[in-house]
Order: sequence, then C-alpha cells, then structure tokens
Amino acid sequence: MSQAPARLDPLSGLIHRPGTPVTLILVSIGFLAKYALSVALAHQPDLAANTSYNVFYGAVAGAVDGVFWGGGTILQLYRAFGRNGNKAARSG
Repeated sequence: MSQAPARLDPLSGLIHRPGTPVTLILVSIGFLAKYALSVALAHQPDLAANTSYNVFYGAVAGAVDGVFWGGGTILQLYRAFGRNGNKAARSG
C-alpha cells in the first residue's frame, strides 16, 4: 500500500503528511495509553515518586513515539525533502 508523499506548504511552512487507517489506530492507542497513565497519576499523586511507574510511562511514551516517527515518517520526510526531494518547496 503506497502512501502519498509528505509535502511542504510554502505559505505556512508546515509539513503535511497524509494519514492512513494505521496511523489513526497508532495515534489512538498512544493517546489512550497516555491518558490512562495520566488519570492514574491524577488519582494517585504518589505515583510520581514511583520509579516503576515512571519507567513504564517512559517506555509506553517512547514506544508510541518510536512507532509513529520510526514507522515511516522519517523515511517519508527524507524522500520528500531529502537529497532528491522537493527542492522548489524547500527553497520557499
């Protein structure tokens, strides 16, 4: 399944990355996991001093971010704006 390349909006300077159902699922899982951990922290503030909780929270956040960014975003941005990418859009 091929995905449209990322593109740079020259007016706003924003990078637009088209999404897929997989992207939506990953972002939703990440949000729900971080939300649940944050709710637990709000109900039990002592968790902030708990090393196990902090390691687990960091692992969840790192895994979610790693899958999202490493799962094609960096490669897609390199293809769009790298050495052979969209030179006109980068020159702005």
